[in-house]
Amino acid sequence: MIVSLCGCSQSVQVPETDARTEAGLEKIKLKVFYSRDDITWSLVMDDLCSKFENENPDIDLELQDGGSGIYEESLKVKEALNEFPDLFEIQNVDGYVANDRLGPIPPSVSSLIEEPVYRNGTVYTVPLYTTTYGIIYNQVLFKKYHLQAPQTYEEFLEICRTLSSHGVVPLMCGGTKEDSIAYWLNYFYQKNVLPRAGEQGIRSADFTAPGYMDMLGDFERLMDSRYVLKDSVYMNDSQIISQFLDSQVAMYYTKPSFIANIILADPDCMSSTKDNMGVEIEDDSSTVRLAWFFVPTGNGDMVATREIGSQLAISKECAQDPARYQAAERFLKFLFEDENYRGILKSMYGFQTTKKRVLYPAPSVQQYLIIDYRYARKEESFLDADHISGSFRGELSKALYLLLGHSMTVEETARYLNTKWSETSEKEK
Repeated sequence: MIVSLCGCSQSVQVPETDARTEAGLEKIKLKVFYSRDDITWSLVMDDLCSKFENENPDIDLELQDGGSGIYEESLKVKEALNEFPDLFEIQNVDGYVANDRLGPIPPSVSSLIEEPVYRNGTVYTVPLYTTTYGIIYNQVLFKKYHLQAPQTYEEFLEICRTLSSHGVVPLMCGGTKEDSIAYWLNYFYQKNVLPRAGEQGIRSADFTAPGYMDMLGDFERLMDSRYVLKDSVYMNDSQIISQFLDSQVAMYYTKPSFIANIILADPDCMSSTKDNMGVEIEDDSSTVRLAWFFVPTGNGDMVATREIGSQLAISKECAQDPARYQAAERFLKFLFEDENYRGILKSMYGFQTTKKRVLYPAPSVQQYLIIDYRYARKEESFLDADHISGSFRGELSKALYLLLGHSMTVEETARYLNTKWSETSEKEK
């Protein structure tokens, strides 16, 4: 809304936000909560929140720090302490809908989304971008040993054998994020479980069933092999990046947003492998150049997990307060303004969720990633889907560490996960 101030010969338009501030009205306070386990995402959201406050002086964003640990558990602590945020990042959507903790997303926002998700006829979340999983690799090492992106899983293992035979560690696993250990498990879930799971997929999980046992077995064998850097599952992001930039390891299975973390540490790793005339550089002095590929499944299919990278929700309490609800609506619409949304996609190497196409210049690794993702078969069933409770995610990570530490066998891990699946599912009811 615009307030018009008319004079003798002209009128001056003053934004409603300034009018409210000048009238001495109290600022609208909006409690905002989002994950901080990804440094790039934290920087993006911090900058956008600061920009929003500058453009909307009548709104005060109270940024709540989730600290370390599993984000979903931090949100539960907020709920228990009666400090539940107004606008927040959410993972276990079904659980919060069942507990009647969410308010509807305003139609002016949900109408921007290409595929809004309805639950009981209502849209409760706004997906900012989608992401996927795949291999970040060092093109310099691949070029040195005459390797190309694999077309089958066996070719991928052959690449690992070749690199290992030349004294190069093929793979790293791990990272700062609590669930990073499960990334490879998601791949083996697609490779071994989905062909047998039918329509039910992970919603009817039995970890002692043949497909799930194959998934856990393949995961253990790969992690225990000489192809994986020893103890890398316990490394944080900084240690992973250091190993990669020192050319100690050739590949890392992760999400595309991790590319941004590597570039932040060494911008030169994005330089082209070709000269200004488009000719491949023969005497290349660079030690690291980034590239990406999706790991093919057993039958050679190129499958890309389609995962929501970040989605926001509004609390029921916020939705019942007209002033706070309108403030939340303005903030969400602000995020999808072209310049702001372009920044999110560029920074997180994400895929857009909006009806309107947003164009932006992208480095070559991101361009090829977008092209490969476009033509890959998309799969939305995976072990970290948004209907799985944060409690089970934590138990899954714990079980995988115990499996890799040889404190549990594959069979014991499967039984443990079945027990925890039942317990956490019962708690969510």
